[in-house]
Amino acid sequence: MDEYFKYWGKAGRKEGDQHLYHLLVFHSLDVAAVGNVLLSKFPKLRKQLAALSGMPEAQ
Repeated sequence: MDEYFKYWGKAGRKEGDQHLYHLLVFHSLDVAAVGNVLLSKFPKLRKQLAALSGMPEAQ
């Protein structure tokens, strides 16, 4: 489980001696949450992505 917390997903600015970053595991969850909102609020986008991917829209 600790391996999930070894990698940064988004680097930020340096503050003093410390580099600010967002861990990959949390960045990935943020991206998934935004994707979920976009697909629920924009059905046309969902339909287009389903058509392009060849996957059923429900998936």
